[in-house]
Amino acid sequence: MFCKFIVTLALFVASSYGAICGRDIPCLASHAQMTFLGRVVSVEQTNSTYFSAEVQPLCTMHSTVANTKIDDEEFLRTVRIDGFGTHAGGSCNADTGIVGDTNIFFVWVNASTIHGVARRFGLFDPCYGAFQYNDANAQELNNFMATHESTVQTPIGADCPADAGKPATNPDGTPAVVNLEAEDNSSAVFKYTVNVLTFLAAFLALYYM
Repeated sequence: MFCKFIVTLALFVASSYGAICGRDIPCLASHAQMTFLGRVVSVEQTNSTYFSAEVQPLCTMHSTVANTKIDDEEFLRTVRIDGFGTHAGGSCNADTGIVGDTNIFFVWVNASTIHGVARRFGLFDPCYGAFQYNDANAQELNNFMATHESTVQTPIGADCPADAGKPATNPDGTPAVVNLEAEDNSSAVFKYTVNVLTFLAAFLALYYM
């Protein structure tokens, strides 16, 4: 019985850990191994639970692990990002974004290039997928890059935006900060409530088995 409880707890923690940031871009960039810009080329969606996307890398924006960035060879082709879908449970739904859009991706490096096999990447957050590189999201990421040191030189890549890493300012010269988390507090609370209730239901089911 105790072993079953431990397994259930481990699954709950694993599905919840990546969601600690919500839609907070600085938090995601701080915890993911790498943050980069890429253009969605295609989506391998065999089902809605777990699928991957083919992405053309454009620019490494931030890294928290030494020597972890998009390689020169990877800029010449597409890369695979795994972990999209609803597999994390609750209200989580990691979307790839629209094919052709330029998006921000927060990822883990799933595998290194060994014996000619291209490495794959996985989403850091199982609840949120691609963040469209629009003005608000770009401003949030640029402000973060301007105040946080990356383990590799950034921005760096084949097609980095001209303003990448440059903080936005108001007309009076003060930093212009957009709080993207504020608009999603209610959904975040709902998501965690669902996760907690799911865990309790699983625990009670195991207890009475």
